[in-house]
Amino acid sequence: MAAVGLQTIGGTPAKADGPPAPVKGSETAAALEAKKTGKPVEATLLRTETSTTWVNPDGNAKLEITALPQRVRRADGTWSGIDLTLKQRADGSLAPAASPADVVFSGGGAAPLVSFTDRSRSRSLRLGWKASLPKPTVNGPTATYAAVLPDVDLKITATMFGYSEVLVVKTPEAAKNPALAKIQFTTQTTGVTLRTDSHNGVDAVDTVGRRVFHANTPTMWDSNKEAAGSQSAQPRNSMPSGSEQSQVEKPPVEMPTQVGAGTLTITPDQEMLKDPATKYPVYIDPDFTGNRNHWGYIDKAYPSNVCWDNSCKYSNGTPYPPRSGSYGGAGPIRSMFLMDVDPLPKGAFVGEATFTITGSWTSDWSCTATPDVELWQTYTINGNETWNNFTGSDHWLVRQDTQNASLGHTGCGEKKLEFNALAAARRASSGGWNSLALGLKAPSDSEGSDSSWMRFKLDPKLTIFYNQRPDQPSQLKVSGKTCSATTWPLIGKISDREAPEVTAVGTDPDGAKGQQLTSMEFEWGSYDPTTKVMTKIGSPIDPHQYASGRTWSTRIPQDNTRSLADGTYYVKARSYDTWKTDEQGVSYWSNPCFFRVDTTIPDEVVTINPVAGPGESAPVYPDDTWAGAINKPGWFELKAPQVGATNDVAYYKYSIGTDQPTAQVTAGTDADRTARVQITPPTFGPTVLYVKAYDAVGNTDDKKSLFSKTFFVQAPSCGENAYIVCPQISAGFWSLGEGTGAVSQDQSGNNHTLMFGAPAYWTDGRPDLGKAIGFDGLSACGNTNTAVVACPNSNNTTNKVPVIRTDLSFTVTAWVNLRSLPKHNMVVVSQSGNHGPGFSLYYKYISDTEKYWSFLMTKSDVLPSDPKYVSRRSISNSDYPAQQDTWTHLAAVYESSKGTLNLYMNGKSVGETDVVETNGFRASWTAGGSLQVGRNWYNDKYTDYLDGSIQDLHIYPGAFTTTSDGMILADANRNIRLPVPNP
Repeated sequence: MAAVGLQTIGGTPAKADGPPAPVKGSETAAALEAKKTGKPVEATLLRTETSTTWVNPDGNAKLEITALPQRVRRADGTWSGIDLTLKQRADGSLAPAASPADVVFSGGGAAPLVSFTDRSRSRSLRLGWKASLPKPTVNGPTATYAAVLPDVDLKITATMFGYSEVLVVKTPEAAKNPALAKIQFTTQTTGVTLRTDSHNGVDAVDTVGRRVFHANTPTMWDSNKEAAGSQSAQPRNSMPSGSEQSQVEKPPVEMPTQVGAGTLTITPDQEMLKDPATKYPVYIDPDFTGNRNHWGYIDKAYPSNVCWDNSCKYSNGTPYPPRSGSYGGAGPIRSMFLMDVDPLPKGAFVGEATFTITGSWTSDWSCTATPDVELWQTYTINGNETWNNFTGSDHWLVRQDTQNASLGHTGCGEKKLEFNALAAARRASSGGWNSLALGLKAPSDSEGSDSSWMRFKLDPKLTIFYNQRPDQPSQLKVSGKTCSATTWPLIGKISDREAPEVTAVGTDPDGAKGQQLTSMEFEWGSYDPTTKVMTKIGSPIDPHQYASGRTWSTRIPQDNTRSLADGTYYVKARSYDTWKTDEQGVSYWSNPCFFRVDTTIPDEVVTINPVAGPGESAPVYPDDTWAGAINKPGWFELKAPQVGATNDVAYYKYSIGTDQPTAQVTAGTDADRTARVQITPPTFGPTVLYVKAYDAVGNTDDKKSLFSKTFFVQAPSCGENAYIVCPQISAGFWSLGEGTGAVSQDQSGNNHTLMFGAPAYWTDGRPDLGKAIGFDGLSACGNTNTAVVACPNSNNTTNKVPVIRTDLSFTVTAWVNLRSLPKHNMVVVSQSGNHGPGFSLYYKYISDTEKYWSFLMTKSDVLPSDPKYVSRRSISNSDYPAQQDTWTHLAAVYESSKGTLNLYMNGKSVGETDVVETNGFRASWTAGGSLQVGRNWYNDKYTDYLDGSIQDLHIYPGAFTTTSDGMILADANRNIRLPVPNP
């Protein structure tokens, strides 16, 4: 039996994901070291028996794959070179010192002849001899069991593929032994089942039919091969030892194989054994092979022969080398190699791939002829390939490259041939293949000519330079809404100046190595849902350089329109890393996702009507009626009857007292899109409910779609006379009549204690109201900070305790008596922000003849020098000047819904907003600082100190209204009263 080469199939264990932190030998650690040193560094954790992976300083990788194993992993995880020398183990058995194949040979006796285990350690095959074996003699990788039959030796040899075995029949007399009529081995298997193939080979397959071990067709031959040959046509010195003479010799004889229960039987050719021309010794060989890395050749001279993993040999036992072309008129040979490309990451971009093999001989006896040899991508090989079944275009798939050379002679010796295998390597990467079959053949037009012949060493190598493409972008969103092939978000109009934003997350498998993504491209266009046609419009790029895992964004469209017409659109994205040139570092496009645009504003008119709620017989707040109470809820019904062809109102937003609705309620599905809301008024008096209608994407017209309903909330009772001294409805109320100490208590119950700094003083107030607080016009002050203030150097940025929101309606009232009418402004009360007041009620000096009362508000919290500074005031007219030494009742009213400022003296309206604006004046901020009494906070400093007295100060949430004669609600004595119970 000449070369029983048994080995594993299916091969390299799956690589585990690397830990998040770089460890020695990982690809990440190699990348960092390469970048630091400027030299390639091997990622030793990725090393296999047939491959090494190197990381270059620029971040890409080089993968070197050999056809034959180059090293062996020891039990402790370290590597060693291959050493097939047989060593005796403790139990007397024999095993190679360092082999890719886990084989153990018998040390003699009843032990199995050979045990072979695959890498998983869960599948094995054991072959035994039918009798006790003699103790073998060992010569390197070969163990010889002498005289297992009379004049018949059994030789077994360790190979990197597994092992080979051969029965050597020395004499014709030995050939007559009945035991050679059928040669039977015993078999034991674990995890595999034996079966024959169509060529009398044997497969050992696992439970799902995958081949684990394989034996080629067994053959036998005699010693005539050593002397035979046709060398007469060529010079004797034209070939090295082991020439191509075997191509024209009589081929080995194939033998039938049979698998039985626990047996493997081979039937030698009896005619050959009895033929007088047969020269002894005769060799009988059942050949086993396998694994993920293989090679083989097909020979037209022997069209049904299988030559697989060194199974075909010269008569001296040397395997035939790879060859291409024809020699000696015997017909062409083609060689194939199965390369293990499992270490190549799936989808990696292959920038360069080279297949190299050493050429050793050509048929020309000088160096003038240079025959061509072609590299092809072939269909995968499995050990059943013959000339008869593996020469068509369905097996030789794509020619990769052509090289030529003259080899083996003086002046043109051995040469490394390099073939471009880029196309095949890229197909392997994109397909995620674990093996790639490549073949060498002469060109078809010269393949049958002796001049085409070329011989090679068995040292093929596939070198691949690759960079892992960025991953397909994920988590695509449009205007913050998830977008996919099945989820089509609806996008509305954002603004006249802003287009929809598209975002996606980009990741890169090389991100752990420090490689960044350099940009993200977004392709977008229109989409026809009926025809399913996408029409590209643009492909803007976000050029930011981010680490893997970040979000990229752009806006579409990019032109000056800044808006999209209503319709359906698609968007997809791809990312680029630092190798984006030549598309080497470009991800595949993400799957397109679709979104719809609806910018049409609903034109329905919203009606708002009070209705009875659950368990109620009538509305709490009927039209034109004072009813309910503060914090008493009532129900209102919202309707938006259809105006145009469709009614797409989807929801309403509503609010009380502010025309910027925020609370939301879903519209009904009826024709009028009916919805009900429960409103709880926080203050008394006329109360405005504001409502806006929106479609599903939030389209609304800020200028036209605001609707309102005024209802009247009954004020709480404050005694028989219902004077304004009514703490129940105040945000803050200070009588300022304590007459002693440095504080005035807030009688509203809101705990806004008013504190004064010296030299504020107590003085006489109105006779009917007792004492008042006085200020000297120089430095005295009062405010609602939580600590006593040392005027005038108090810090307005700490201890802020605002009394009211200055962006909502409010009313301020006080009795004031001026000691003087100076040529500068003096503030009665204000509420401060960071740079200035939200409002000020103050004495206004214009000229010696124009000294008035004024109520001022600012639109935003900026310094007066800022271009954004805007103020509006209500100032008394010439009929109502400020008076000295006279108690005057002042009332300042801001009504946010109308955007108006009104000023009242002694109950009479004396001034309105000085500039009439289309939509009224609306404060866009609320002063968050303290209430200031007797001074102002303006231009980042305190100023406008009061020279006079103040009594009975009130701050109310909500705007007081006037009677038909222009008076704020008051009695005959000008005492301000609460609203009476009628609209």
